[in-house]
Amino acid sequence: METENLNYVGLDIGREMIDAAWYENNRLHRLKVTNNRKGFSQLTEHCGMEVHYVMESTGPYSMGLALHLHQQSIRVSVVNALVIKRFIQMHLEKNKSDEKDAEWVCRFAINQHPELWQAPQTHIVEARQMQSTIRQLIKQRTASINALKSLECMPIVSKEAKRCYEKQIRSLDKEINRLEDKIQELLMEHEGGKMKALQSIPSIGKRASATMIIATDGFRKVDNYRQLSSWAGLSPKEHSSGTSIWGKVRISRMGGTELRTLLFMCSMNAIKNNRACRELYTRLKAKGKNGKVALCAVSNKLIKQCVAIAQSEKPYNETYQAIRC
Repeated sequence: METENLNYVGLDIGREMIDAAWYENNRLHRLKVTNNRKGFSQLTEHCGMEVHYVMESTGPYSMGLALHLHQQSIRVSVVNALVIKRFIQMHLEKNKSDEKDAEWVCRFAINQHPELWQAPQTHIVEARQMQSTIRQLIKQRTASINALKSLECMPIVSKEAKRCYEKQIRSLDKEINRLEDKIQELLMEHEGGKMKALQSIPSIGKRASATMIIATDGFRKVDNYRQLSSWAGLSPKEHSSGTSIWGKVRISRMGGTELRTLLFMCSMNAIKNNRACRELYTRLKAKGKNGKVALCAVSNKLIKQCVAIAQSEKPYNETYQAIRC
């Protein structure tokens, strides 16, 4: 083990516990602490503040420790869980446990030297939590609507049961609308320039602009439109080999499902109201491309426009876009 690799500590984050693994003097060391403030302090006291902590992205479970380390100016990396999984598969590991996973995260860090994590803005974290709550409420609303429809199909319908479902649906609608308004207020307060600029793009509304700002931490984590396209799962994926395997080029579908779905909806509107997108769609259809392929291209065109507009915070100019895009 090389000396420079001794500073990495691999972490496997669970809801209640954190498993840590690191190499020192060619020996593997382990530690298990609770996933709370007390455990965070025990971890840094035992492993030190000069080491580089690396963990998988596990949403709310990893966010607490990552923020704790970042606030103390301790080096920390948060890596996509799929990247770690592929690294483990590449080494043909068959066994799985929390201790093993922490060891593999450490080995990944030694091999790949992951970049330091950039903490999201506080208002982005709050907006993301509200957005997640909206998704859960929508699921509950859908379940209630389906239950109500099933009830109404019965030959005998209880008025009280029907009233209960209707009341629940109205309440969920109210909470969903309230949270969506709160997200808009919060983002307009902190990201007002970007929000207004994005909404000047034909077919990009309040919800689409908010979703992109939340996903990209106010476009701070995006250097170019290809990164956002990849995150939304709209980047092309080729599957071919030699002369015998010729798979169709498809979109990757890896990443933000919600953003991808939202962009498809915006694209259907953009082919009518966004001049650059309409011309692109018409050109691709004239070449014989099917509707789905053309809509994917329009979605990427919208992403390109959004990244450029968000970075400049200048309103959309149709003439400029028609020349450049």
